[in-house]
Amino acid sequence: MYSLLLLAVVVVAGQSVSQKNALEEVLSAVIDSQLTLSHQTSVLTELLTATRERNFCPQGPTCPYPYTLVLDECFYLSPHLVTWEAARRHCQGMMGDLATPKYLYAIKSFLLNKSKVEGDIHLYVFVGFKDNGRNGTWKWLDGRTVDAADWYPGEPNNLDGDEYCGHFRSHFDPMLNDHSCSVFSRFLCQYHPAN
Repeated sequence: MYSLLLLAVVVVAGQSVSQKNALEEVLSAVIDSQLTLSHQTSVLTELLTATRERNFCPQGPTCPYPYTLVLDECFYLSPHLVTWEAARRHCQGMMGDLATPKYLYAIKSFLLNKSKVEGDIHLYVFVGFKDNGRNGTWKWLDGRTVDAADWYPGEPNNLDGDEYCGHFRSHFDPMLNDHSCSVFSRFLCQYHPAN
């Protein structure tokens, strides 16, 4: 900007009086527009900063591919059938873990929508809760105790004495189920960004 102004001053100095007046007007207009633009830029910058500070336009969470945003959490439904432990390793390899959702009914809607798109009536998926001590104490991987109201009636039933891993059945309400850790099932991962 300053080189443009210096050039204009040099040009004005070497011109006749009438040409000088015309060039001075152009120079004045250039300076005014630059000041106006500079002022506008300054005001807009201040407004954007104030808006961000007041969270008028908060940035929502985003999910990396292939995760999908469900409320404020990111999930991935695997098409593969694996054991519970293999599912957990797979999720951890995707910067997450088996799902420990805060909003079970949002996940139920997510799974029902997926089943409709896939043309499958029922989805059965491993998720992140387990009875580690095999003593009936079910805990989510994030440490929360599984709420008794979230189990399907009659569950957990430890059918065949071998059901110690968490499982969702999309068509059941509530959808929590205990399942054998060694069977092959689809699974639901949840993204956990590095802190």
